[in-house]
Amino acid sequence: MTMTSEDQQAAGSGEELPPVPPARVGPPRPAFPAHAAPDASPASVPHPAPPPQPSQSAQSSPPLAPPSGVGHGARPVPVANAAAPFSIVEPAGGRDQLSALGPREPIGPLPDDHHVVLDIARRQLRRGALAPVVGWEGGIGRTTITRALAGAFRRVRGEDPVTVDAVPMWGALSAAADHPAEYCAADLATMSWPIPPEIMPRLLTTVDGLPTLAGPSPGRGVLSEPRTMLTAIDRMAKLARLTFIDTVADIAGSPTRDLIRNPNAAVVWVASATRTGLWGVAEALTYFHAIGAEHVARRSVVAIVGSRRHWPADAAATEAQLTGLGIETVRVPHSAKPLTDSKCRPSIERLLAAVVLRSS
Repeated sequence: MTMTSEDQQAAGSGEELPPVPPARVGPPRPAFPAHAAPDASPASVPHPAPPPQPSQSAQSSPPLAPPSGVGHGARPVPVANAAAPFSIVEPAGGRDQLSALGPREPIGPLPDDHHVVLDIARRQLRRGALAPVVGWEGGIGRTTITRALAGAFRRVRGEDPVTVDAVPMWGALSAAADHPAEYCAADLATMSWPIPPEIMPRLLTTVDGLPTLAGPSPGRGVLSEPRTMLTAIDRMAKLARLTFIDTVADIAGSPTRDLIRNPNAAVVWVASATRTGLWGVAEALTYFHAIGAEHVARRSVVAIVGSRRHWPADAAATEAQLTGLGIETVRVPHSAKPLTDSKCRPSIERLLAAVVLRSS
C-alpha cells in the first residue's frame, strides 16, 4: 500500500503514540492485593484478547457503610405496665429480644378482605419497632396520619403506642397535646438511664388520650438537636410496643434521614394524590437506595391523601408504578375531620396493617 504525500505529512507530524494493548480496552480491572495477584502477567496473555465484559463492581459504586446508631447501652426499664401511661414491652426470660436483622423475604400486597387485614394488624411486633411518618410536601397531613395510626393501634390491638414529636421545636403534635408536657425529647435523651420509676408516670403527655413524647415548648428556648432526638427515640423504642414518629417536611435532613435509613423502621410516606407528589416519593426512594439504605422499598408504605375532586388519572398511573415496585400504597379519602370520619377508618386500619406487617 502506497501513501500519498498528504498521508505521509499527516503521519509524520507530531509524536507517534504506542498502540493500546487489547487487555486495557474497556472498564478498568479490579485491583488485586500484592499477596493475591494473579499468576499470569499481562504480557503472557495471548492476543487478541476477547472484549472484556463490564463487571458488576465496575458498574456500581461500593455500598456505603450503614449509619452509626446512637449507642448508649440502654436496657429495657423493669417496671410494671401500671407505672407508666403506655404499654411497656417486658423482656422474655430476663433476656433482651433485640437481634440483628437478617435477609427477609419479599412482602406481598395486603388482601382485600378487611377482616384478614385486621388480623394482620394484630400480629406480634418485634422489639424496638419504629414507624416514622415522613414526606417532602408541607401541610399534606403527616401529623394527622400519625395521630390516626396511633388511634387505630389502640382501637385494633387494645394497646397504647407512643407518638414522638421529632420537630426541632414545638411541632403540630405537641401543640395538640391535651395538657402541657413536663418533659420533652431533650430531657429523655439526657436523663439517667434506666429512667427512675417516679419519673415514668410524668414522662409523657397525651394527644387524643394517647401517650406522646412532646417537643420543647417555645418558652423553654430549647432546640432538640438531631443526635439528641435520635437518642430519645431509641430509648423510647426500647420501652413502647410501637413508636410512631412525626417528622418535618425534610426527608434529606437529620433526624428524618437517619430514621429512614434505620433498618428497624417501617417508613410511612405521606403524599398528595398528584403525579408530582407520588413522583417525589419515588425519587426519594431512589435516593435512599443509592446511599445504602437497606431494603428501603420493602420497608415503605405510601399513604396517598385524596382531594375533593375525583382521583386524578396521572396520580393513578404513578401509583401503579409504585405498586409494581412492590411498595404498598393506601388511598386515604379526603375528609374535613379525618380523625373521626368513619369513611377514613378502613384506610387507616389498612395502613396500620401494612406497618405491622413490616414490623413483625
